[in-house]
Amino acid sequence: MLNYSSDFWPLFWTIIGSGAALTVVLSALVAVLPWRKGHGTHAAAAPAAAGHDDFDGYLSRAA
Repeated sequence: MLNYSSDFWPLFWTIIGSGAALTVVLSALVAVLPWRKGHGTHAAAAPAAAGHDDFDGYLSRAA
């Protein structure tokens, strides 16, 4: 059985610290490894409304 005053806080901070370290390691792996490269949607060569902006600074009341 855990003695609250002597065993709880070191165990608590060990769990929190190891979780933080695991998060850092997994985040670095996701950033570095080339997983699922080429999947998903590709960006269009040119935007559909290139050079066209019909926003005049006012929002319509229908919106």
